[in-house]
Amino acid sequence: MSNTNRGKLNLPNTPCESNKATVGVLGGMGPAAAVNFFNELVKRTTATRDQEHLKILIFNDPTIPDRTAFLLGDGESPIPQLVAGVKSLEEQGADMIAIPCNTAHCFLDKLQKTVQVPILDIVQETIESLKNAGSDNNKVGLLSTAATAELDLYGSALTKEGFSLLLPDETHQQKINEAIRLIKSSDDLDSGRKLQEETLQHLRNQGVGSVILGCTELGLVEIESPVPLIDSLKALAESTVKLATHWPVQDNEKANKSSWQEK
Repeated sequence: MSNTNRGKLNLPNTPCESNKATVGVLGGMGPAAAVNFFNELVKRTTATRDQEHLKILIFNDPTIPDRTAFLLGDGESPIPQLVAGVKSLEEQGADMIAIPCNTAHCFLDKLQKTVQVPILDIVQETIESLKNAGSDNNKVGLLSTAATAELDLYGSALTKEGFSLLLPDETHQQKINEAIRLIKSSDDLDSGRKLQEETLQHLRNQGVGSVILGCTELGLVEIESPVPLIDSLKALAESTVKLATHWPVQDNEKANKSSWQEK
């Protein structure tokens, strides 16, 4: 997964008041994260009346097979349904697509090849948010699914930007796996919170200066952290709103890929 060609979006400097993009959201991974993402889009949009908000198409498909199970060799492929989801959003008129699930971005290259509209890269947007935070400590921790960690979704991209990634040890990764399960199921949010906080302290003890919440479920509970947190869901929402309100499309034509992604 470290070979993903991650590109930056080239945006105009001023909002396009008359031509905002229609945003497509592929959700369901999990549903609560998709709801939170929608809320973040609304909160981050500058608007004084309904008509100034973004048009948003949400395809919430909770039947998409488990991404981590498949990537670790023990489950059905989610790729066909992910492809069907992004294609459906494009067919319904989405100018751009956001997927508020980190592990699904292990398939980003495959998904992008199936549609003509841009799919935002949650990893790149999260790293941009990390850079903007301006920490003097380049050691960064990651809380994520086991697949996101093991397949180096963030590692190579962070290295290119001068950061050093530190992952939880096996014991604490298991705690995060359980925290994600608890939050997804709403079984015991307090326990999910405590497992996150224990792992954050573990990473702080390893010398990290900040930690990426690299699973969009993890930000659904309030936690006390000994280090600054970079929430990937919020980073993706911020970039989605920025792109949608600075949309380069003219005369309702689709933008050529070269205008939004560096090769």
